[in-house]
Formats: sequence, C-alpha cells, structure tokens
Amino acid sequence: MAIPFFSFYPLERIPMNKTSIVTDQMKYDYSAKIAFNLYMEKLLTESEYKEILSRLKQQYNITFITSESNEIVEN
Repeated sequence: MAIPFFSFYPLERIPMNKTSIVTDQMKYDYSAKIAFNLYMEKLLTESEYKEILSRLKQQYNITFITSESNEIVEN
C-alpha cells in the first residue's frame, strides 16, 4: 500500500515564505505605464505626462530605463 507524499510532509511544516521583491525600477515602470495610459486616454496633457515621468524618475532614483520606454519622443 503506497503512502501519500503529503502524509510525510504536512503543510504546517513546509515553510511558505513567499516574499516578493519589488524594486524601484518595477515601481517606476508600473507608475509610468499608468501615466502613459492616462495620457493616451487624453486625461493628461503632454506636459503633465512629462512632468509625472520626471518626478517618478526623481522619486525612484532612476538614471536610465531598462524596460520599454513610455516616454514621448519628439521627431
């Protein structure tokens, strides 16, 4: 007769330390994405959007952007 695996390791004894790591870059990316979506929905002007990105960079000490950029680039 096979003994189920869980009978040896009850859930109470298995460490379930689920700690998530959220970096400042991740916070910036998320906030910038929200600001970009608001800009695209015409709820923010271009100058407001650029000001928000500038303040987010200062708040999260972002010197360069490693993920997709939501910044408006003028041609």
